[in-house]
Amino acid sequence: MSRLFLPPVNRSMTSLDRTFFRKIIPLSAARIFDKKNIGRVRKDCAKDILRLQKVDSLVEDRIDGVRKVLLLQPKVKHNDEIIHSILPEELLDEVPGSFTQAGHIAHVQ
Repeated sequence: MSRLFLPPVNRSMTSLDRTFFRKIIPLSAARIFDKKNIGRVRKDCAKDILRLQKVDSLVEDRIDGVRKVLLLQPKVKHNDEIIHSILPEELLDEVPGSFTQAGHIAHVQ
C-alpha cells in the first residue's frame, strides 16, 4: 500500500479524535458514460485502478449522480496535467477546457 494512504501517527492521543485521521487525497477518475461498458473499462484500466481494502473503486459520479466513475491510482495524472506537460510553453495559455477536449476525442474516434 502506498504511504499516501497510511494513517498519521499520534502516540499521545488519549481519546479518539476521528478528524485527526481524515485525509483528502486527490485522485483521477475514469467516467463511464454507458453502464454496459463497466466491465470493458475495468479490464482496459486494470493496471491503473485504485485497489484498497474497504474502498470501492467504482462509485457514483458526483457531477450528475447517474453515471459511474472508476477511481484511479494517485500516479495516474488528470488530463489537464498531462496536457500541460506535453504542450510547448507558448501554447499553455490556450489549453482547451474539458468540453473542448471531449469534443476533440469524439471527432478522433
